[in-house]
Amino acid sequence: MSRTDAMLFEHWRRERNAEAFRILATRYAGMVYHTCRRILNNPSEAEDAAQECFLVLASTDKPVGGYLAPWLHRVACHRALERRRAEQRRCDREARYAADRPSAVEMGWDEIQEHVD
Repeated sequence: MSRTDAMLFEHWRRERNAEAFRILATRYAGMVYHTCRRILNNPSEAEDAAQECFLVLASTDKPVGGYLAPWLHRVACHRALERRRAEQRRCDREARYAADRPSAVEMGWDEIQEHVD
Protein backbone atom coordinates (compact mmCIF):
# COMPACT_ATOMS: atom_id res chain seq x y z
CA MET A 1 0.00 0.00 0.00
CA SER A 2 1.49 3.30 -1.06
CA ARG A 3 1.33 6.24 1.28
CA THR A 4 0.16 9.55 -0.10
CA ASP A 5 2.10 12.73 0.44
CA ALA A 6 -0.69 14.15 2.58
CA MET A 7 -0.64 11.12 4.88
CA LEU A 8 3.14 11.22 5.20
CA PHE A 9 3.16 14.94 5.89
CA GLU A 10 0.47 14.54 8.56
CA HIS A 11 2.52 11.79 10.22
CA TRP A 12 5.47 14.15 10.28
CA ARG A 13 3.49 17.17 11.40
CA ARG A 14 1.57 15.46 14.20
CA GLU A 15 3.97 12.76 15.40
CA ARG A 16 7.34 13.98 14.10
CA ASN A 17 7.67 10.60 12.40
CA ALA A 18 11.18 10.70 10.93
CA GLU A 19 10.51 7.82 8.54
CA ALA A 20 7.58 9.71 6.99
CA PHE A 21 9.76 12.78 6.50
CA ARG A 22 12.58 10.67 5.05
CA ILE A 23 10.21 9.22 2.47
CA LEU A 24 9.02 12.68 1.46
CA ALA A 25 12.56 14.04 1.29
CA THR A 26 13.73 11.09 -0.79
CA ARG A 27 10.73 11.41 -3.09
CA TYR A 28 11.25 15.13 -3.84
CA ALA A 29 14.96 15.78 -3.26
CA GLY A 30 15.83 15.50 -6.95
CA MET A 31 13.10 17.86 -8.10
CA VAL A 32 13.96 20.44 -5.44
CA TYR A 33 17.70 20.25 -6.12
CA HIS A 34 17.32 20.54 -9.90
CA THR A 35 14.94 23.47 -9.55
CA CYS A 36 17.51 25.28 -7.40
CA ARG A 37 20.33 24.29 -9.75
CA ARG A 38 18.55 25.71 -12.80
CA ILE A 39 18.06 29.04 -11.06
CA LEU A 40 21.44 29.31 -9.33
CA ASN A 41 23.66 27.55 -11.89
CA ASN A 42 25.92 26.49 -9.02
CA PRO A 43 25.82 22.94 -7.59
CA SER A 44 26.95 23.76 -4.05
CA GLU A 45 24.59 26.75 -3.76
CA ALA A 46 21.79 24.56 -5.11
CA GLU A 47 22.49 21.93 -2.45
CA ASP A 48 22.29 24.54 0.30
CA ALA A 49 19.07 26.00 -1.10
CA ALA A 50 17.53 22.53 -1.40
CA GLN A 51 18.38 21.78 2.23
CA GLU A 52 16.73 25.04 3.24
CA CYS A 53 13.57 23.96 1.41
CA PHE A 54 13.34 20.79 3.46
CA LEU A 55 14.01 22.76 6.64
CA VAL A 56 11.02 24.93 5.73
CA LEU A 57 8.94 21.80 5.19
CA ALA A 58 10.12 20.30 8.48
CA SER A 59 9.32 23.43 10.45
CA THR A 60 5.90 24.24 9.01
CA ASP A 61 3.01 23.55 11.34
CA LYS A 62 0.19 24.08 8.91
CA PRO A 63 -0.75 21.73 6.09
CA VAL A 64 0.86 22.59 2.78
CA GLY A 65 -2.29 22.14 0.76
CA GLY A 66 -3.47 19.44 -1.57
CA TYR A 67 -0.20 18.60 -3.30
CA LEU A 68 3.28 18.68 -1.86
CA ALA A 69 5.27 18.76 -5.13
CA PRO A 70 4.03 22.18 -6.31
CA TRP A 71 4.47 23.60 -2.81
CA LEU A 72 8.08 22.37 -2.64
CA HIS A 73 8.73 23.65 -6.16
CA ARG A 74 7.49 27.11 -5.17
CA VAL A 75 9.62 27.09 -2.01
CA ALA A 76 12.65 25.98 -4.06
CA CYS A 77 12.13 28.79 -6.57
CA HIS A 78 11.77 31.38 -3.83
CA ARG A 79 14.82 30.16 -1.89
CA ALA A 80 16.99 30.01 -5.00
CA LEU A 81 15.89 33.46 -6.15
CA GLU A 82 16.55 34.88 -2.67
CA ARG A 83 20.06 33.43 -2.75
CA ARG A 84 20.68 34.81 -6.25
CA ARG A 85 19.51 38.28 -5.22
CA ALA A 86 21.63 38.17 -2.07
CA GLU A 87 24.68 37.21 -4.14
CA GLN A 88 24.00 40.07 -6.54
CA ARG A 89 23.69 42.52 -3.65
CA ARG A 90 27.00 41.26 -2.24
CA CYS A 91 28.72 41.69 -5.61
CA ASP A 92 27.29 45.21 -5.92
CA ARG A 93 28.57 46.13 -2.43
CA GLU A 94 32.02 44.78 -3.23
CA ALA A 95 32.12 46.68 -6.53
CA ARG A 96 31.14 49.93 -4.79
CA TYR A 97 33.77 49.35 -2.12
CA ALA A 98 36.45 48.61 -4.72
CA ALA A 99 35.49 51.72 -6.70
CA ASP A 100 35.86 53.90 -3.58
CA ARG A 101 39.33 52.56 -2.78
CA PRO A 102 42.29 54.41 -4.24
CA SER A 103 44.08 52.49 -6.94
CA ALA A 104 47.63 51.26 -6.49
CA VAL A 105 50.40 53.52 -7.66
CA GLU A 106 53.43 52.14 -9.45
CA MET A 107 56.63 53.25 -7.77
CA GLY A 108 60.04 53.20 -9.36
CA TRP A 109 63.21 51.87 -7.77
CA ASP A 110 64.46 55.41 -7.12
CA GLU A 111 61.45 56.10 -4.92
CA ILE A 112 61.73 52.98 -2.74
CA GLN A 113 65.50 52.37 -2.70
CA GLU A 114 66.09 54.29 0.52
CA HIS A 115 63.45 52.17 2.34
CA VAL A 116 64.91 48.82 1.33
CA ASP A 117 67.59 47.41 3.56
